[in-house]
Amino acid sequence: MVVNRTRQVISRCSVNYQQSSWDEASVMFSLFDADEWKTVSSLAHSASARKDDKYTMMHKQVVRLLENNADLRSDSTLLLPDSVWGCLQDQLRAGVLQHDCHSSVTTFAYIAVKNEAQREVDEYKVLSGDGEALQFPRFLWSGNSRNHVPLAKLHPTLQTPAERQAPVATELAKLMVEIEAEFDKLMNTSFEAELRNDVRVETFSSEGDELHQLVDCVIMGPYSSADLSSNLHFDNLQKLPVPQYHRGKPDSREFASSGDTGGSEARRSLMKKVFEFTNEQVDNATVAAVSKHLRMQIF
Repeated sequence: MVVNRTRQVISRCSVNYQQSSWDEASVMFSLFDADEWKTVSSLAHSASARKDDKYTMMHKQVVRLLENNADLRSDSTLLLPDSVWGCLQDQLRAGVLQHDCHSSVTTFAYIAVKNEAQREVDEYKVLSGDGEALQFPRFLWSGNSRNHVPLAKLHPTLQTPAERQAPVATELAKLMVEIEAEFDKLMNTSFEAELRNDVRVETFSSEGDELHQLVDCVIMGPYSSADLSSNLHFDNLQKLPVPQYHRGKPDSREFASSGDTGGSEARRSLMKKVFEFTNEQVDNATVAAVSKHLRMQIF
C-alpha cells in the first residue's frame, strides 16, 4: 500500500512538472498567512491553526501532516510573492483547485543547506563523489530521443541582504577604480587647455548690480562721494577742485543712471577698467570652475 501511494505521488509530481503547473493541493497554502509560513516549525501554533471556520478541518489536516513529518517541522520557510498569495486565497474561496497562480512566479529561491554532506545536497546542485559541485548540461537526453523535458532548471539561492550586497559592492569597487583611472586621463592639464580653447565667455554689468556696488563700497565706503587725490582744507576757503568719485551727485548715494554706468567721470573710467579686467579673467575662471565641478561630481 505504501509503495502504491509513493508511486502515485511520484506520478502526480511528474505530471505537474511536465505541465509546468502546481498541484491542486497548492491552494492549501492560503489556509495560513504569508507571515506564518515564514516559520514552518511553528505553524501548528499560529493564529490560523486555531481558527473556527469552514476551513477548520483543512487547518487541522495541515497541522497533523506537519506533526507527522520531521522534515516539514524543520526550520524551513515558504516565500511567495504577495500576488501569488492573493491568487491562492481567491481560488480557495471560490473552490477552484486548478489555477495558474504560479504563472507570476518566474524564479524560486532555495535556501542553501548548512551541511555539505551528500545526503543534504541543495536542490539546485548535483554533487560528484568527492562532494564538489559538478557542472552538467540540463538536457541529458540523446539526440534522437523524443523526450525533450529538461532534467533541471536554474534557480537562485536565497541569500541574506549582506550576502547579496557583498559581491555587488566588490564589483562596484572594481568598476570605480577603472572609471577613476579613465577620468584621471581626461582631467589633466591638457583637458583644461582644450576646454579653454573652446570656451568663450562674455561678461555684462548694469548700473546698480553687485559688481558696481562692490567697487563703490571699496572706493566710497559709507559715504556718497570720495576725493581721488589729496585736498587742502582751509577755513573760509573753497576746496580745490580734485577728481571725485560718486554715483551722480556728490551728496547722494542714489544711482543717477539705469542700464549703463553713470556717475562721475572718474567712476565711469574706473568701471570700464574693471569690466576689461573681468573679461580677461572670466574664461580662465570658468574653465577652472568647470574642472573643479567635474572632479567633485566624479570623485
